Amino acid sequence: MKRIAISLLCLGAVACNAEENAARDAVRSSLRDPQSAIFGEVKLSANGNSACVTVNAKNGFGGYEGNRQAVVHRNPQTGVWTSTGILDDYADQAFCMDVISTTQNLLTGNASASNSQ
Repeated sequence: MKRIAISLLCLGAVACNAEENAARDAVRSSLRDPQSAIFGEVKLSANGNSACVTVNAKNGFGGYEGNRQAVVHRNPQTGVWTSTGILDDYADQAFCMDVISTTQNLLTGNASASNSQ
């Protein structure tokens, strides 16, 4: 029984890592210098179709911008992740998650839920 529980836990971790890597790849593809990306935390939304990704990458002048938050969304039908862009310099991960929550509520027609949070 323990062996089954450990196996399921490992499979869950692999699935999370695959989703996090896909989210990072979506951010990387939107950067001016994709090879310069240094990633921090990836925070997946509750439904797994959106994420906030912390990234530090070089700008057009070749200097690192510092840690910033990127918002990415996954198409549930295709599984393809796309980046909706980097948030401004002052956005932290909590703000990023609020953006995701509000976006999901608007897309599902549940706008009152985003206003009550």
